[in-house]
Amino acid sequence: MNFLVALLIASQEPSVDDLIKALRSDKVEERAKAAAELKKRGEAAAGLLEKAARDTDPNVSRQAREVLAAIRDPLL
Repeated sequence: MNFLVALLIASQEPSVDDLIKALRSDKVEERAKAAAELKKRGEAAAGLLEKAARDTDPNVSRQAREVLAAIRDPLL
């Protein structure tokens, strides 16, 4: 039963791809929430964050680099 509850909760969380898309939001709160969740995901999000760091949108690429730095440098 606990496994099913955990599976249900996990299925409701946004994917890393969805979180990176949220970095494009016009809403500051949504971008901050996405960045915080990406930091929590850690290395699991690193591959897509590296791709986002090369995005043509300077805001997305900056945020992706900041999140990557925070993941890779635990002192941040």
